[in-house]
Amino acid sequence: MRAGDAGPARETQEEGTPLELQNVVIVDGVRSAFGRGGRGKLVATRLDEAGAQVLRALLERNPKVQPRMIEDIGLGNVGGAGELAGIGADTIARLAGLPSEISAFDTNRQCGSSMEVLHRIAQSIAVGATEVGIAMGAERMGRQLGGGQRGPTTRITEFNRRRLEQTPEQRNMAPDHFENFSVPFPDEILDYSPVLSMVQTAQNVAEVYNLSREELDQFAVDSHRKAVAAYEKGVYKDEIIPLEVEDPVFDAEGNWVESERGPMIIFDRDECIRPGTNIETLSQLPPVKGIVSPTGQELRITAGNSCPTNDGISAVLLMSEKKALELGLEPLARIKGYGIAGIKPQVMGLGPVPSTKKA
Repeated sequence: MRAGDAGPARETQEEGTPLELQNVVIVDGVRSAFGRGGRGKLVATRLDEAGAQVLRALLERNPKVQPRMIEDIGLGNVGGAGELAGIGADTIARLAGLPSEISAFDTNRQCGSSMEVLHRIAQSIAVGATEVGIAMGAERMGRQLGGGQRGPTTRITEFNRRRLEQTPEQRNMAPDHFENFSVPFPDEILDYSPVLSMVQTAQNVAEVYNLSREELDQFAVDSHRKAVAAYEKGVYKDEIIPLEVEDPVFDAEGNWVESERGPMIIFDRDECIRPGTNIETLSQLPPVKGIVSPTGQELRITAGNSCPTNDGISAVLLMSEKKALELGLEPLARIKGYGIAGIKPQVMGLGPVPSTKKA
């Protein structure tokens, strides 16, 4: 059973002997191309099937790492548990043909899920519990589109009324607020419902830091321009694994027709990157439907300056630096620290600020 109970330590230390931490390195990392959530080239392909192709490719390009050297595989995922069935990492490993002795686990820390997996694998290697592990991340955004006020949250129940309430400790700024953030959070933001959509949190963050619509649009234009230039230079060539997938069939309204089968194709290019994106076009887009301004400012979040909703999967190979040297592998990076921190849901996008400072 891959997801078995923990066994004894690799080496027994004498009582009172300080634990010697191992340096942890990233040896390699790969990913699929990212498809548009719900309407892209990965719609007709299961995440575990795509994940198996990515995992096999990672091992094939690192032949010095024998499958039985891998001791643990983790998968970070937010919304695909039903599709992945059981332990998604275990299913992916099985489909990739890996030995049953390899342990597996899944975890969910929302946007940081795959990072949480990387942290857990790194921690295990650092304390000597394992030597080699693989951290994966997968998401099917097309399965979870919609704002925070849709679905079950609209039911008038005591539970959902409590979800919308905040204690003073939850509402007020933390005592160390200004150690992490350069500005105060307006009362209108602090009083806003803690159950909200991702795009609403983006609007809130823009208001906290007075980011204008023009600044957000220009940032989006620059982002697409840089991504297109990177593709032209072949920057992504070594990290994107071409996948053999079924070309999905869509109806006239753009909905996937699950009952119809398309031909098998090779998918190897991100669909979220839009060549030719310009400030004139973005400036004409309306704000995302449903967002509001808690402080009475302009609505700034549009489909053009928001993060895309994607489907995709990635995998990173980690091991102790000692093991990498033993195998003659050149590390890409050494993991020197990590941190976790909570953040008010109204400004979810600011989470990396306190966690990075803790790291």
